[in-house]
Amino acid sequence: MTTPKEIKDQAEFLKMIGSTDLERPEIVLISGDDVEAVDSALDRMKHRVLSRHKDCLVPVFGNEPDDDNRFLTEIENVPLFSPFRLIVVRDAQAVFASILKQKDRKSDFAHFISSLPDRTWILVHYSGRATDDFLSLWGSHAIHLATKDLYPEQVIDYIRNASRRAGLSLAEEAVLEIRDRIVHRPGAIDAACARIRDHLPAGERNASLDFVQEVLFPYPGWNLSTLVDSLFAGDSARFFSEIAKRDPSDDYYRPMKAVLNRTDELRRARIALDHGLSDKDVMMFTGHGNKHPYVQKKILQRLRYETERFSNERILSIYDALDSLFKSFRRGTDRDQQEILFTEKVASIFF
Repeated sequence: MTTPKEIKDQAEFLKMIGSTDLERPEIVLISGDDVEAVDSALDRMKHRVLSRHKDCLVPVFGNEPDDDNRFLTEIENVPLFSPFRLIVVRDAQAVFASILKQKDRKSDFAHFISSLPDRTWILVHYSGRATDDFLSLWGSHAIHLATKDLYPEQVIDYIRNASRRAGLSLAEEAVLEIRDRIVHRPGAIDAACARIRDHLPAGERNASLDFVQEVLFPYPGWNLSTLVDSLFAGDSARFFSEIAKRDPSDDYYRPMKAVLNRTDELRRARIALDHGLSDKDVMMFTGHGNKHPYVQKKILQRLRYETERFSNERILSIYDALDSLFKSFRRGTDRDQQEILFTEKVASIFF
């Protein structure tokens, strides 16, 4: 029984797609739950075909009634209006379920696959782990990538390698942001790096944390992290710029809670630093003990700077101001009044 060539590495898999003979291309099989890997492969295949010809037929089959028969009809026929075809099958485990159950139909299927018309390229996605029976349908003129989630210890290296393949130079904070917020699948990480690259200005390779957040995780209104950072950094221009982005449906309880949490962190940092605790203990005491060492270093630098700017008396004044705002809001203050009270109160304390 002939089976597809198994490819373990996604980068190698995409490289093989890039070098296949377009006159008689290899069938491309992808199994597993990494949908972004399927999209990356499809984009690569479309790019290759369109680089040869301005037009291409792209019939798509999914889990629709009679899709198995329509697929067989499609691959048997020679296209009349375009020299290239790119046939896409999603949910292959459902599309070909009836074929796999019938010996005669499996034989017919194998015959059709072995005698595909030239310039016909097929991409098939099988959700979950592909069975040996399914793989045997495609013969040796196929390549197969079984996608898997990355192990935690593999993620950082994969992000760095993916960024290099995309021509990016990611800031270390950006690498960690992708690790923490993108699902740990090769296709998802590759797609994230490609999206970052595509949004950079022409000729630019460097991507900061702020740029990556803006591209991959855009906020629908204000960015509370940026807003709070601007307050404790004394950056009034940045603060008022962020306030202006507020969604009208947002109230001011979330930013007040964010300011309260940051003030609590600063209070704990002052206690730890005043008592001469080690950097490691300061991180544990402020709730950052399990974060990446690089991130801890940046946080510690920030906390040292902020504890110099904010005395114990000033920290107490922030608590008093927040308490006053919470009491005012609980009395039924509308959002327009909230904005005036919040902006005036925090501006008087922080700027």
